[in-house]
Amino acid sequence: MNEGGLKVDDVVVGGIVSYDESTELVQQYAPYTLTVNGVVQPGGR
Repeated sequence: MNEGGLKVDDVVVGGIVSYDESTELVQQYAPYTLTVNGVVQPGGR
Protein backbone atom coordinates (compact mmCIF):
# COMPACT_ATOMS: atom_id res chain seq x y z
CA MET A 1 0.00 0.00 0.00
CA ASN A 2 1.33 3.46 -0.83
CA GLU A 3 0.75 6.76 0.98
CA GLY A 4 -2.53 7.36 -0.90
CA GLY A 5 -4.06 4.19 0.49
CA LEU A 6 -4.37 2.40 -2.87
CA LYS A 7 -2.91 -1.00 -3.67
CA VAL A 8 -1.35 -1.90 -7.02
CA ASP A 9 -4.47 -3.74 -8.26
CA ASP A 10 -7.03 -1.11 -7.13
CA VAL A 11 -9.15 0.58 -9.77
CA VAL A 12 -10.21 4.21 -9.42
CA VAL A 13 -13.45 5.41 -11.04
CA GLY A 14 -14.49 9.04 -11.28
CA GLY A 15 -16.97 11.19 -13.09
CA ILE A 16 -17.93 14.79 -13.65
CA VAL A 17 -21.56 15.73 -13.07
CA SER A 18 -22.93 18.95 -14.54
CA TYR A 19 -26.17 20.39 -15.77
CA ASP A 20 -27.30 23.64 -17.34
CA GLU A 21 -29.69 25.58 -15.13
CA SER A 22 -29.99 28.77 -17.15
CA THR A 23 -31.82 30.87 -14.53
CA GLU A 24 -28.92 30.44 -12.05
CA LEU A 25 -31.51 30.52 -9.25
CA VAL A 26 -31.02 26.94 -8.03
CA GLN A 27 -28.58 26.89 -5.12
CA GLN A 28 -28.15 23.12 -4.73
CA TYR A 29 -26.10 20.37 -6.34
CA ALA A 30 -27.51 18.31 -9.20
CA PRO A 31 -28.64 14.88 -7.97
CA TYR A 32 -26.77 11.89 -9.38
CA THR A 33 -26.07 8.23 -8.73
CA LEU A 34 -22.71 6.67 -9.65
CA THR A 35 -23.27 3.03 -10.57
CA VAL A 36 -20.40 0.70 -11.53
CA ASN A 37 -21.20 -2.80 -12.82
CA GLY A 38 -24.70 -2.51 -11.36
CA VAL A 39 -23.47 -1.49 -7.89
CA VAL A 40 -24.29 1.99 -6.56
CA GLN A 41 -21.14 3.67 -5.30
CA PRO A 42 -20.99 6.02 -2.29
CA GLY A 43 -21.06 9.77 -2.84
CA GLY A 44 -24.11 10.28 -5.03
CA ARG A 45 -27.41 11.71 -3.85
